[in-house]
Amino acid sequence: MEQCGVIAATGLVALMDWEDKIYEDHMNAAFLAHELWDIKSIDVDHHSVETNILRFKVDKKVLKALKTDHRGFVRLLKEEHSVLCNPDFDNAHIRFVTHRNVSREQCEKAIKAVKSLVAKAGFH
Repeated sequence: MEQCGVIAATGLVALMDWEDKIYEDHMNAAFLAHELWDIKSIDVDHHSVETNILRFKVDKKVLKALKTDHRGFVRLLKEEHSVLCNPDFDNAHIRFVTHRNVSREQCEKAIKAVKSLVAKAGFH
């Protein structure tokens, strides 16, 4: 029964400030979309940014210069910059998902990481 109380307590904590946190998550996703939009080699799917999920494509020329695909780009973000994200199932997009444990500073770090990899490929 003790475990039930622990699980119930986490649910209560999540319900206390969920509206503020969801709003913050959505604002962080919109911020990421806006900043990534300014990178010429990144194609942001603005229609997908209605919640806390952002999808974008990396230009094929950048991927070719890095000798990788979207999955490999995700791997480089993780290995070189400690940025966690996922490729879509079809490997045609990358997904950033914001949540209560993702701060604005971490979003800025992710943007810098994407810019760094694009620059590493010789693009801006």
